[in-house]
Amino acid sequence: MDRIVAFDMKRNFSWAVSHKSMKADPEQIEFKIMNKTYSIDNGLDGIAISPRSVDFDRIYYSPETGLHLYSVFTDLVIAAGIAGKVELPNEIIRDHGQSKSQGDGMKIDAGGNMYYGRLTENSLITWKITKEILSPTTEKIYAHSDVDMQWIDTVAFDNQGNIIFTSDKYHLFHLNDEYTDTGFNIRIIRMPTIEGHKSYMYLE
Repeated sequence: MDRIVAFDMKRNFSWAVSHKSMKADPEQIEFKIMNKTYSIDNGLDGIAISPRSVDFDRIYYSPETGLHLYSVFTDLVIAAGIAGKVELPNEIIRDHGQSKSQGDGMKIDAGGNMYYGRLTENSLITWKITKEILSPTTEKIYAHSDVDMQWIDTVAFDNQGNIIFTSDKYHLFHLNDEYTDTGFNIRIIRMPTIEGHKSYMYLE
């Protein structure tokens, strides 16, 4: 996937927008996980929206094969749909910097904390969106396990103060390498969110 698909429930209308930042980065195709290198070439995967407290004003995204986190104002994506424009101009895309690793799914809680996986380190990472710039000093390791957190994928909230995410060893399944029916490949993990925040849909 190299585009964002939006849907207007009131108008029963959908559209897609794209930008070169949504494509896979050819320089980041190699994923080193558990001392083994995998070649994976996927575009935009992780996507999240800022919380209700700021009127869902910005869409954050990152290609799976890439390190950079980008964002665009939600209103500009809506305007592009109304105008029938598919390609977003460079000047409206914000580059927030690089993560230490490729990632997959992401979500933001009501307090503005983003949660996402650091795939090459089997870790769940948090980043405060008000920091604006993604860097080793603003990214925080929230949880880590070489057994339970290989390829953190989908991220969600139970709205009882917990984050729920899956790990699924996608790197093994993708290449049909060592994926087994004799052990656990897919896990569902629940942990408390920072300060017990609910999802981005709630006003706290």
